[in-house]
Amino acid sequence: MTVKSGLEFDTCFHFEYSPDVISFAAQREEFYYGFLGKELSYAPGFLWLIG
Repeated sequence: MTVKSGLEFDTCFHFEYSPDVISFAAQREEFYYGFLGKELSYAPGFLWLIG
């Protein structure tokens, strides 16, 4: 999995070894939302499934 920062690398490490995380994947899809009359975007770093 390619990551953009050391923080994302550390997050992958914790997801990989957590007994509660079933799976995870890099999430690069952007979401758009309105705030104070402006359209802004947000791209979460990961999508994970916890069991």
